[in-house]
Amino acid sequence: MSTLRERIEVRLQERVGCILGEAGNRLPADAFNTLFARLDEVIRIVAQIRDFSTEPYYEKLREVVCADCREDDQGRCLRREEGECGLDKHFPTIVAIIEQEFKADVG
Repeated sequence: MSTLRERIEVRLQERVGCILGEAGNRLPADAFNTLFARLDEVIRIVAQIRDFSTEPYYEKLREVVCADCREDDQGRCLRREEGECGLDKHFPTIVAIIEQEFKADVG
């Protein structure tokens, strides 16, 4: 039996594959590298926050993950601003998948 984290990662990889396929060359192939490199932190963010709005998730994401990624001292990220950050652009979908796996987890 796979762990919760493994199930989340598999579901996210499947969804990312679909997103990249649908986007064609409009989204860089590495648009989700940060998601998978920092997946444990993203999962923790979702686990710590329970809200109907995604805004609290975004705030924490930018505080924890983006600050170490490509964000400059003023909190700007060129990749995010150009819509090339898959983690930012598809964050509501990512949150939904993680929350679904939390709910399905019996352990």
